[in-house]
Amino acid sequence: MRVLAVPALLVALAASSSAAETGGIAVKLAASPVDLAAQTTWTARVHITSSGRPLRHAKAVLVANGLGRVKRFPLRETRSRGLYTARTVLPAAGRWTLSVRLGKRLLRLAAVAVGPRRPDVKGPFGLAVGPDGHVAIADRDSDRVLIVNPRTGASRVAATGLDDPIAVAYDLSGTLYANSGERVLRIGTGGNTLVAGTGTRGHTGDEGPATAANLGGLGSFAFGPGNELFLPEYDNWIRHVRADGIIETIAGTGSEGFAGDGGPAKAAAIAAPHALAVRSDGSVVFVDSHNGRVRRIDPSGTMSTLASGFVAPVSIAAAPDGSVVVGDAQTGLLQRVDPNGDVTVVASKVRLPSGIAIDLHGDIYFSEFDAGRVRVYDLETNRITTVAR
Repeated sequence: MRVLAVPALLVALAASSSAAETGGIAVKLAASPVDLAAQTTWTARVHITSSGRPLRHAKAVLVANGLGRVKRFPLRETRSRGLYTARTVLPAAGRWTLSVRLGKRLLRLAAVAVGPRRPDVKGPFGLAVGPDGHVAIADRDSDRVLIVNPRTGASRVAATGLDDPIAVAYDLSGTLYANSGERVLRIGTGGNTLVAGTGTRGHTGDEGPATAANLGGLGSFAFGPGNELFLPEYDNWIRHVRADGIIETIAGTGSEGFAGDGGPAKAAAIAAPHALAVRSDGSVVFVDSHNGRVRRIDPSGTMSTLASGFVAPVSIAAAPDGSVVVGDAQTGLLQRVDPNGDVTVVASKVRLPSGIAIDLHGDIYFSEFDAGRVRVYDLETNRITTVAR
């Protein structure tokens, strides 16, 4: 990643620095910690041997020294011979030295750099990356929107008191939007402004002001290259809010099914679209969830299938290269669909990928609703690390 330094990243020294020996007594970390952050519990696992044999019944303490502070954590013997564990919480970000005290001996284990405390999220859903690289998180279970700086770990609350927020998006000017139930709000420091929806679920108001329209199961929305808003409705519609604030239906009939590829999107049958993305060419790509497909509405209004073979696709985001990344709730896969419809796996064992956002470098942020965390896949290093949990 070019400038991103994930706040939870722990940098451990070489393996030789994670072990020490003196007077025949040796200590060694069973595994170097990863993805560690300040004020986060980590269970240290330490092997202790004497003359090469497991040392039993040792009265040992793990000592963490850093930032002018010393923290001590009792090491408790496990059933595995010579293996001891300690539940640790390092209180602040910075460089810490880990050692084991055995009687009068102090054996150095390792030096680590601990990142800032992660922002707390309870039910992360939709995500959006702003022009400054900060990540907006729709924290559904906390009824709020949180903004996180992934470089420093700093966070702030952008909006509170929302009703079941599951979607966030930035427009081309960098203004943030979020849903509150069946309404879309423009988020501002002086208060929020209604953009679409009345709060009542339904499908009314076409060709009238979007603020007077009922929305039918609002999903994760997005802005297009003309700064116009596109909305998926779980009740089998895709809608468009024009620059003049007028809403219209651009796809779906309201009846669940699969039909209409090659013809007008307005006449096509779709099935529970949870989320959509808009590519730079103006085409709208959405997860046709109950059909297990990713479908495309081209700028002329024609419907087509971009890719199929998914089980329960629920999230999607457009990448700078024209591809889209799709999250499947059933298989736990993140999959990339290129402009030709070819599908490749980005990540597996994702615990309900409820939201996806992609930054200008192509790095992929994704929510794991069932794990209560937001993570990022670094395109350059091929690593996944945690941003918030």
